[in-house]
Amino acid sequence: MTQVPKPVPSKLTAARSLCWSAATGFARPAGPGFFPLDDELALLPGNLTPRLQEALVRLSTVQPSFAKAAAELTFFTGATVHADTARRRTEAWAAVLLAYETAEAAAIVREHPTPAPGGPDTLVFGVDGAMVPIVGGQWREVRTLAVGAGAAAA
Repeated sequence: MTQVPKPVPSKLTAARSLCWSAATGFARPAGPGFFPLDDELALLPGNLTPRLQEALVRLSTVQPSFAKAAAELTFFTGATVHADTARRRTEAWAAVLLAYETAEAAAIVREHPTPAPGGPDTLVFGVDGAMVPIVGGQWREVRTLAVGAGAAAA
């Protein structure tokens, strides 16, 4: 049986890597994978902490674009994400929120069934706006809404 000599790292390689020792040789580098405490610590998928994901989603809902939200996250936290990541995470959280709110609404209807209120079959809405003077000589728009029962067609 032929013995394979152990690779001897150069000083540069040994300085760069802490995964080599004379007793064990080179260790295989760890890659991404499942960590047993992920569920216990309630970590979310991806490389952002739950707090950073929440911040990213909140910024994405108030900024004009996902790129702007990603830039603001970097400014405030130092965490760098791509605009596509901001979009994907925000859309994923929106789907979770929609499912939650749909389930809550169904539970309310199930627990408190009430008959539909009586009323006309057709409602008519009229919307208008007008400019009115306010104190100080400035003008502001006032919006009005009129709601009425529709007349049956003859």
